[in-house]
Amino acid sequence: MRVYDVSLYREGRWWLVAIAELGGLTQARSLAEAAIMARGYIATWLEVAPDSFDIEIGFTDSGAVPLAGSLAELARCRRAAGGREQAEALAAKLVKELVADGVSMKDAAEVLGVSYQRARRWARRWARP
Repeated sequence: MRVYDVSLYREGRWWLVAIAELGGLTQARSLAEAAIMARGYIATWLEVAPDSFDIEIGFTDSGAVPLAGSLAELARCRRAAGGREQAEALAAKLVKELVADGVSMKDAAEVLGVSYQRARRWARRWARP
């Protein structure tokens, strides 16, 4: 099955959805909607069924929150021996930056690949002085 790379980045209140291979760009209000919009764009452009291909979503740096760089740093911290507390502090910082940039807590959790509850707990724990 064919796989299309989809890049997401924030611009204001919107997730911009870029499909470089097709030169396409669309927008969505949430990450869940971004996947739907990407599939719809690709299916319409190629005149095929939306389930006839796969998409792989990645994040691109832009705006106030450098997503790709922050996620790479978070992954390095998670892999580091004994880096759990550092990784959680970095994740909490990223959650707060995303929410401050207008991203919902649900989308922030999805970006980090964790549950909504864990993202919220991180943000609360590390918000204390």
